[in-house]
Parts: sequence; C-alpha cells; structure tokens
Amino acid sequence: MCIRDRFYLVYIKDAHPLEDGHFPENAALEPIVAPTTLDERAQVARTCSTDLNVEMPVLVDDLDDTVQQAYQAWPERAYVIGLDGRISYSGERAGSINVDRLNSVLRRLEKK
Repeated sequence: MCIRDRFYLVYIKDAHPLEDGHFPENAALEPIVAPTTLDERAQVARTCSTDLNVEMPVLVDDLDDTVQQAYQAWPERAYVIGLDGRISYSGERAGSINVDRLNSVLRRLEKK
C-alpha cells in the first residue's frame, strides 16, 4: 500500500459558524449552523466533502473536538500524522501548505 492511500480528511469544528456572526470573506457561502449532535456534524462534513469534491475518506471529530485539541488543529489545518501518531508535517498558518516541504515529508515517510 502506497502512503498516499492512507490519507484521511478529519472534519473538525467549522471555523465560522453562523452563530459567530457575519464574516465578509464568507459572504458568498451558504451559512453553516454549528452542529449540536454528532449526526449533524457528520451531515455538514458530508456536504462539505461533496461540495469540495473530496476524494479521500472523511472522518468526523467528536463534539468535544478531541482531534482538534489533541493536534492543536486550530488554526492550522494541514497535517501529516505518521502511523506512530506523531506529526510529521503541519502547515505554517491556516490554509497554508508548503508543497515542497510536504512532498519531502511524504517521500521520507514512504521509504519507511
């Protein structure tokens, strides 16, 4: 199995739910109401992955935001986590991916 076959998207708490107020940068997007149940969060994750044409399995963080807190995934959003659970790559800021650095990390991990 190739390392690239082991990617998952983990849907965490939405950055700007409707309850947090209006954000001009999101004016063109349909507002997202903050889920209050795991089923509601899973539905938002399904909608997001469909709208963004995500082609990898999507996992959903629990309502206690366990994954988000464990990996301090706020505001960073891009991580590569090794099979040992350690972070091998993280983006420098929210929405930022250093493609060269990410490719280097993936090549190194693929050799293991």
